[in-house]
Amino acid sequence: MTFPGKEVTKKRNTKKSDPALTTNTQRNAQALQKKRMSVCLIEGEIEKMSTIVVVKKYGIAAIAADTLTKCGQSKDPSHYVVNHRKILSIGDSWVAVAGASSAKLALEKHFKSLKPIPKLNKVESIFETWLDLHVNLKEKYFMQGGEAEDESFESSHIDVLIANSYGIFGVSAHRAVQEFTRFYSYGAGSVFALGAMFAVYDQQAFSALEIAELGIKAAAEFDSGTGLPMISQTVELRDAKAGS
Repeated sequence: MTFPGKEVTKKRNTKKSDPALTTNTQRNAQALQKKRMSVCLIEGEIEKMSTIVVVKKYGIAAIAADTLTKCGQSKDPSHYVVNHRKILSIGDSWVAVAGASSAKLALEKHFKSLKPIPKLNKVESIFETWLDLHVNLKEKYFMQGGEAEDESFESSHIDVLIANSYGIFGVSAHRAVQEFTRFYSYGAGSVFALGAMFAVYDQQAFSALEIAELGIKAAAEFDSGTGLPMISQTVELRDAKAGS
């Protein structure tokens, strides 16, 4: 309600914002945006793309991987990408890689530069090799090593499985090295792969290769970050050669 001849003014809130608070808010927003943008380039692809498996049975070690390249909602099936293989030949080992697309390129180039190529035949030697690899990934290949405060060790952002005549091994992103007795899986569809391989492992009719391929098929069936066709390899174990 107004009266003639009387001007009515509204008071505005003139309280000044705290510069420090504004700066912190901006920094938090920038950090969140950077994290969203980097999800496909760093740790996101480890969780959202690729399934790799290893199996050991009847004197044979088998390794298999899918061939899908994926980032967020977009995907590149293998018939669009020439270099879609996720299994590398490193010395006398087959190495399957789950991680950012650049990871397999960095690993392949790193190991080709080593003379001689390290033996990946036991937990201790693999661990030492991966310590050197981690340093190289940061210094030469510009891997971002940032880590959450609750993490005990810096991540390499790459999971790998190894198959050779000495057995089957795995190296997690934090360089935890394990030697497996039966089978294992890393990657986006690993839970499906592990379940499928567990269900048939003790059935005599299934070979190591068939079990590995079944694991990848199950992952591709139920996980959006895994896609066929698959790549697989086998190697005869030393124990089998000694007993033959």
